[in-house]
Amino acid sequence: MNPFRQFIKGALYCAAGIGLGIAQLPAHAQDYPAKPIRLILPTLPGSSFELFGRLVGTKMGEAMGYPVIGENRAGANGMIGAELVAHAAPDGYTLLWATPSQVVTSVFISKTLPIDPARELLPISIAAEPVTVLLLNPQVPVTNVREFVDHVKRNPGKMSYGSPGIGSFFHFTGELIKQAAGLDIVHVPYKGPPQALNDLFGGRIEMTLLTLGTARPLEKAGKIRILALLEPKRYPGAPDLETFTETVPSFQKPASWYALFGQPALPRPIVVRLYRELAASLKTPEARNWLETNMHTGVGNTPEEFAVAYKQAFEVFGRAAKLAGIKPE
Repeated sequence: MNPFRQFIKGALYCAAGIGLGIAQLPAHAQDYPAKPIRLILPTLPGSSFELFGRLVGTKMGEAMGYPVIGENRAGANGMIGAELVAHAAPDGYTLLWATPSQVVTSVFISKTLPIDPARELLPISIAAEPVTVLLLNPQVPVTNVREFVDHVKRNPGKMSYGSPGIGSFFHFTGELIKQAAGLDIVHVPYKGPPQALNDLFGGRIEMTLLTLGTARPLEKAGKIRILALLEPKRYPGAPDLETFTETVPSFQKPASWYALFGQPALPRPIVVRLYRELAASLKTPEARNWLETNMHTGVGNTPEEFAVAYKQAFEVFGRAAKLAGIKPE
């Protein structure tokens, strides 16, 4: 079985295993928690993803009466932390805070993963989705998506976009943009976003992709032009920005969520409790302020809804990997 079909099958298995009836919270869920909870952060300290995970964990802990303690376990593109959680006891005391770059894209890049993320991680709830945008060098003579598409089609193969590396979220996203709009754009991989931005500033590449929270100050400084949102809907914090899908409806941005995972055998009452506490944490003043300041969208969906989104993430990234010619190594 090829890797894509194998992991989609796993995602369906995991989703089917949830079977959550969340209308009422069973009484014995009140016994949980009875001690501190570990929240595994599979990255180095300092990223927005990590900081928001700690904030959400803190607010959840305050509500539940026991702290949720963030613990950094970086390495192997997030697989070290993911493996730790997958192999932990399914008792709700070891949870994972992860993005698709850690638990989805690895499937299409590596043949030798320590776990099967689709089968060995249980999706509990998506906390937030960073708002992402398409950026241009200000010298590119376009002001909207329609002009951009027409300009690229008049200049096939002459424009290039930078990403933080082959197999990165923005590499996959760029390939989906090209496919949806029928564009011939050259991909230029870098070691990270700063290197891609430096070449964008200098005119050595014409476009790249970034989060809106990072891009806005650069736009105000006149260094870049934000062409469009890559989200399916307009963002209330930037209502002036059109979405790419308004002009190219077939474009589907791959997932970039920050989300909470447990183990497939995690008891249903605990899953429900964690989902509800996470959703409530997003309504606190601290979380709402963080989301607004950093231009992220709060989600807090149910485990059932997240199971569907988790499956869809494998599908979309799998399609992008095929377009990019990426095969597991």
